[in-house]
Amino acid sequence: PLLGTPPSFMVSGLYPMLYILLQAVVDAIPILPSMSIHTELPLSFLDGHTRAMLLCSLIPPVILGSSSAVVASSRRALLLSSFLSSERILSPVSSTRSHARPPQLITNGGFFVTNLVSFRHPTPLALTTPAELPLVTGLYATLTHAQPFWAEVLAAALGGRAEKAEPLDAEKAPSACALLLAMVFAARAAKTFG
Repeated sequence: PLLGTPPSFMVSGLYPMLYILLQAVVDAIPILPSMSIHTELPLSFLDGHTRAMLLCSLIPPVILGSSSAVVASSRRALLLSSFLSSERILSPVSSTRSHARPPQLITNGGFFVTNLVSFRHPTPLALTTPAELPLVTGLYATLTHAQPFWAEVLAAALGGRAEKAEPLDAEKAPSACALLLAMVFAARAAKTFG
C-alpha cells in the first residue's frame, strides 16, 4: 500500500497457486536427499544461471533505461543496484513533480539474505559476503560496453587496444556471466563437499 502497487497475489491467483503446488510437491517427496557433492554440484550450475539472469537481464536494463540521464550513465548506480538487487530492484519514478512518488521496489531478498546471514551453515548466524556482488554486473557491462566507462575499462585491460574489442551481444554476454558464476559455485560446492 505504501508503494502504490497492489501485491501480486491480489491481482492474480497464479503466484499463490504456484507456491501451494510447490509446497504440495515438497510435502509429497518421501525423503529429501542430504546435501552432498552429488546434489550440490548440479544445483550450482542452475544457481549460476539464475543469478546471472538476475544480475545481467534484470538490473542493467532498469538502470540504463532510466529516464534520468544521470542514473542511466552512472557506473556507481549500475554496480550499487546490482549489489542491492538481491534485495530489491528500483523501477523508474514518475517524472512529473506533482505526481512524484517514492521509487517502487520489487523485492527479491532470497539470494541476498541467504548468503548475507549464512542460513545454509549449521553454525549460529553470522554476516558473510554475498557471492554475487557487483562483479558479474560489472563483467556484463564491460563485455557489452553498456556505458562509456566500461569500454574504457576494457581498453585499459587490453592495454589500450579497445578498437579491437567489439562489444558482445546483450544475449551472449549473460552466457559468459552465467558460466563464470556456475564455475565459482561449482568450486565452492567442491570445496565444501569435497
